Amino acid sequence: MTWLEPDTKNTKKEDGSMAKKFFTACLLILLGLVALAWAVEIAIALAPWIIGAAVICGGIYWLIRAHNARRGRW
Repeated sequence: MTWLEPDTKNTKKEDGSMAKKFFTACLLILLGLVALAWAVEIAIALAPWIIGAAVICGGIYWLIRAHNARRGRW
């Protein structure tokens, strides 16, 4: 074999059986559901902190706007 000739020894293509493909698909679905459940748990745990930060930021923004509106009348 030279570098110009293709390597015909290692051209074996593994298609896999239908059962193996089905098992792989089921495993991917299961892992996706586990990841989704984990993400929902984290979101539930962090939701009060996110909502609290949004309320605080909104309150500060509202106070600054109210202060600027009162000061700008003169």
